[in-house]
Amino acid sequence: MAFIKPDPTLDLNTTEGRREQLRQLLNARAQEGASPRGDIEVLETQFIEYTDDDELIVKIPVKPWQVNGFDHVQGGVLTYMIDCIFGTMSFVTSGCNPVGTVDTTTNYLRPVVLTETDDSVTVRARILTNSKRMMHAEAKLYNSAGKLAVTASTNIMKTGKTEK
Repeated sequence: MAFIKPDPTLDLNTTEGRREQLRQLLNARAQEGASPRGDIEVLETQFIEYTDDDELIVKIPVKPWQVNGFDHVQGGVLTYMIDCIFGTMSFVTSGCNPVGTVDTTTNYLRPVVLTETDDSVTVRARILTNSKRMMHAEAKLYNSAGKLAVTASTNIMKTGKTEK
């Protein structure tokens, strides 16, 4: 996310500040004619909400290149989607400082099938603990019908401050 500049006017210690920074980051797109850079532009995430109780809700379209021969979204792609949301959320929570995934546990509960009517997923994520050096987060991924398809949890390390 280093190529998407954080908004220095936002107070990231408030829900409102985090909500607006997440909205800006998750709705970022490549300029017309330019190749997408980074997870957010590749996945074309759509910010839905950052609730007052710190739950991030994001919609992600499913693309034909993400499915196998049975039109099921590859499990690794679903984990990639969730990890992108974990990364963005933890980046903002850390004051827009670098973070890195330590580990992720993913549970696949049902396939996500690409059809004409089932062409997106919704990820709901939250950070459960936020200590000096580590964060722990969880996420749930739902298919277009609103059925729970994947759960995941992760540990994220705060790696340091960026040069401003």
